[in-house]
Amino acid sequence: MEIIQYFTLFILSSIPFIEIFLTIPLGIFLFSLSPSVVAFICFAGNAVGIIGFLFIYSYFEKHVSYHTIRPQAPVKKQGAKKKHALIEKVFKKFGVFGAAILIPMILSSHLGILFYRTIGVSKLYLLHWVIAGLAFWTITLTIASVYFPTMIK
Repeated sequence: MEIIQYFTLFILSSIPFIEIFLTIPLGIFLFSLSPSVVAFICFAGNAVGIIGFLFIYSYFEKHVSYHTIRPQAPVKKQGAKKKHALIEKVFKKFGVFGAAILIPMILSSHLGILFYRTIGVSKLYLLHWVIAGLAFWTITLTIASVYFPTMIK
């Protein structure tokens, strides 16, 4: 039964917008699993999802040019400009590391990668800092999930 729960956490961790922010507390509180194993499984699941998304996006970016899909200049929506401006503002103010820490909280690591790549950050540099940010959030959420219930009592 535990293997199914760990597999469920792994799969859920790789899904955008669910990620470790829901799966670590879910594994520790709801499933009552070992916090260290939950942290490792959720980190691995989210890392696999991020790496897969980055390579799929890079393949799409390399092999499918935007100009082959639509030769005319696109009409940008205001909402997309605002989100892009938010990412650029965070990126310029805090750099890639700061953005790798803040953007997963605000949006999603997957969307952060998409926006970073449109800004022009290299794949390896981006992957390095996003995984570092993921490690930071994994440790922080695991510690908070373990010690938060004892602080309430």
